[in-house]
Amino acid sequence: ISVIADVVKEIADEVRLFSKCYDLVLTSGGLGPTHDDVTMAGIAAAFGEELSYSAACAKLLGLLGPNDPNPLVKMAMVRRCGSVVVIDGGVRYKLVLQDCTTECKFKSGSQKS
Repeated sequence: ISVIADVVKEIADEVRLFSKCYDLVLTSGGLGPTHDDVTMAGIAAAFGEELSYSAACAKLLGLLGPNDPNPLVKMAMVRRCGSVVVIDGGVRYKLVLQDCTTECKFKSGSQKS
């Protein structure tokens, strides 16, 4: 377990380090629509990627499209690789997972140790 600040570089460094050591890395927090919610940007930066708009996430959020003025559009931005999987927990929660295991390569060329 690691607790870090909402800083893109810190998140990227920690995700990069953990992804070398573990098969599965879970993050929480920093995923909302406000300026300080930078977790997704940090995860993308860890792998040298940019974020892109996910129609699957947008549908969950009730968005009209990538140009919707709703600040929740930020929450529909995910890594470009892989597929988005939505697990519907009913009224209480919806869990969004992104499987990038086969389509994303670690850009630095590092190997898992």
